[in-house]
Amino acid sequence: MIFSDVIEKIDRGREGLNTGLSMGFERLVEHIPGIQQGTYYLIGGETGSGKTAFTDSCFLYNPYDWIKSNPDCGMQFEVFYWSLEIDKTIKMTKAICRKLYLDYGILTDINFVLSRGKNRISKEVYDTVKFTKDYFCGLEDCLTIIDAAENPTGIYKFMNNYARDNGDVLYKKIQSGTETLSVFDKYIPYNPDKYILIVIDHIALMKRERGFNQKSNIDKMSEYLIPLRNNFNFIPVVVQQLGRAMSQTDRFKLDRVEPQLSDFKDSGNTQQDANVVLSLFSPRKYEIENFRGYDIVKLKDRYRSLSILKNRDGAADIRIGLQFVGEVGHFEEVPPAKQFKEDPSLYEKVIDVNNKNNNK
Repeated sequence: MIFSDVIEKIDRGREGLNTGLSMGFERLVEHIPGIQQGTYYLIGGETGSGKTAFTDSCFLYNPYDWIKSNPDCGMQFEVFYWSLEIDKTIKMTKAICRKLYLDYGILTDINFVLSRGKNRISKEVYDTVKFTKDYFCGLEDCLTIIDAAENPTGIYKFMNNYARDNGDVLYKKIQSGTETLSVFDKYIPYNPDKYILIVIDHIALMKRERGFNQKSNIDKMSEYLIPLRNNFNFIPVVVQQLGRAMSQTDRFKLDRVEPQLSDFKDSGNTQQDANVVLSLFSPRKYEIENFRGYDIVKLKDRYRSLSILKNRDGAADIRIGLQFVGEVGHFEEVPPAKQFKEDPSLYEKVIDVNNKNNNK
């Protein structure tokens, strides 16, 4: 019975089993209750907004770090990451740069770490990189990065096979006229406390199904993600570009340059299908000097606005200020704008990323 399934979920919540995985953003989780099983997340942003870095922070590194810091939580997670824009070795190099910054206060970038061009990695940094081996070996135990283009049906079959290898799929008989049909009833995972994430970055770069145009291809993938979410409790995380409509003159005149649901490029089906839609916005890109109480002239390109555009189970139209350290792909929440007015020294703390350890 459906009612019995609801009671089971309520009982799990009473036992503290519905808290979700940590996203690592305290103000964000006041509105979104962490990463929840059976929830479809969509992240949008223009080129250069940091949408991939935010996705990695929110749905990969932060939950992984939280589980490592709370070994008795009983939670596990596994991430299947279709990195269609960034080679997996480059993605891992960026992750190493992030680790160097957060744990050792070393601000660097992939060009320095890989000794590209005239850059040469120092012995000190090289030794520190090797010291992070255990951390990244642990990360790779729960992370599968696929950087080869795959079409929607290929991704769906891969995850469907994974579900069948890691749980029992139960069916029930229904009568349709004179025919008896076997239809999906429920899925019983072998480990109900394991969170399975399907990350697609970004969705427009998938290999196309035969005869599909861009929109049809994206729509098909989003269509497949719905049963993966509903039937198996998987967690789709889709990254999608925003379109150029944001830069239209009439939107500037109406002061509506911030992202809207209608701005998602190539297809609107994803934002209709998703439970939660988040977007990133860089006011400096549009030469906006003051944005919702923040002095963008002072914050420069270190500021991003995170918007909750849709939240099927909670409040939407919420904005949270973020610091963005693009060199290492790291995001942190910044205080509300009113605190910057009370304490202008906060501006220096946000932009002085070279003193990470002093700004904690």
